This record gives sequence, structure tokens and C-alpha cells, in this order.
Amino acid sequence: MKAVVAAEGLGARTRRGPVFSGVTLEAGPGQVVAVAGPGGSGRTSLLLTLAGRMRPSAGGLVVAGTSDAARIRALVAVARAAGAAGPEPELRVGQHVAERLLTLRGAHAPGGTDGTDGADGADGADGADGIDGADGAESPDGEHGPDGADGERGAGGVRDFGDARELTGLRADDHELVRDLPDAQVTRLALALALLENAPVIVLDDLDRGADAAEQVALWAAVRRAAGTGPAVVATVVDASPAHGLADVFAHLGGGA
Repeated sequence: MKAVVAAEGLGARTRRGPVFSGVTLEAGPGQVVAVAGPGGSGRTSLLLTLAGRMRPSAGGLVVAGTSDAARIRALVAVARAAGAAGPEPELRVGQHVAERLLTLRGAHAPGGTDGTDGADGADGADGADGIDGADGAESPDGEHGPDGADGERGAGGVRDFGDARELTGLRADDHELVRDLPDAQVTRLALALALLENAPVIVLDDLDRGADAAEQVALWAAVRRAAGTGPAVVATVVDASPAHGLADVFAHLGGGA
């Protein structure tokens, strides 16, 4: 199986010092990657680096055949990155869906965004694209979302938000405010919105946010189903134990505050 995301000795640092270092991982289409590490170990920064939103200081990164950061940004859907991207608490579920579909239409329009805007962040959060995005609504032009920079995308993909809702187990109604949802449902919403992009790679930060062990197992199962539509999905947690039997690749980040 050809890798859709491959990192070799990847590292990043800021003026304050190293954020993470020596990360090597590889995943093919439809595979799930669990990245574990304590707070302050660089989990979010690693995801932003894999998504082309943060510039690495060491090592190599190839996503869907390219190492160009601008192209990588167009190939990776950021479901959530702490402090940088994810569902907004003050918006309703339906508003997020409508905004995401509008963003996808803009990507198709002449002169529209292609996921390459936004500078690389010095510490991760500054350089991330804020990509927040109705039930059953199809992607623009009947497409499965925007093509990647090289014309690649997840095999199959989802047809509409109804598909994404079912795959992720999202039970929230369109009129509900994100702030009123249980944490696990917010995580499912973030993943469902990312699925609309039908990108070759999805990154999801803090899968374990507010979730007990049983809920984490259920969330990993949702990620497994999402990956089954084509993309490689990389998700971060403090403890990857609940992912055993559901994730294909495991990586651990040391350090932490």
C-alpha cells in the first residue's frame, strides 16, 4: 500500500526551543494513526505540521506525493486543532455545515481559495487556517468535495452531510448550538465536517477531550468508519490505549509540561 502521509524524523521548534522531534510515521489510504502524548508534548503542532500549516525545522514530510507545504494544505482537512481550528461554540450545527459547504464552493470558483492561503505558523496556532463550516446537503456541483492539489482525494468519499453524520455517529440536530453539545458530540461534528472535504488526509486533535474510556473507544470506532471512506485519519490523544484494535499506526510524543 502506497503511503498517503509519510513523516521521517519530523521536528519543529520555536524561539523557545523544540516543540516535538524525531517523529516517523507512515499511513496509507483508509488507515488510522493514533498519536499519543502528554500535555505540552507537541501533539497539536505535529498535526498542524502534517497539515502544512506549521513549518517543520527538521526531517521530511510527504503527503499524497508532494512535499510542498501549499499543496499539502490543500490535501489535508483539519477537523480540529486546539486553539487553531474546529467547531465554534456560538454557532449552530447547521450553520457550521452551511459554512463548510460555502467554503467548498469557494474552492471550486474561479479565484477561490484552494487551501493554500494562510502563512505557516511559528507556534502552530497562528498559521492554521480556521476552517469551520445542511443536513443532507450535497457538496457543490454534486462533487465529493474539492480535489487535492494533485487531483487526488479519498477513494469513494461521502456524498453529503447525511453520510458524514451517519459515519461519525453525530446525533446533534442542526439547530443545536455547539456549546450545548456533549464533548464527544463536538468531536463527532468536527470529524463529520472534515469528511465533507473528501481530502486524502484528515487530522483530528484531542479525540479524547471530555470523553471517558468507553466514549473514546466509540470515537475511535467512528474514526475507523470515517477512514473506511478513503482518507488516512491522524488523531491525537493523551493515552492511545482505547485505540488498540481500531488504529493501524501508533506514535508517541514524549516530554510535556
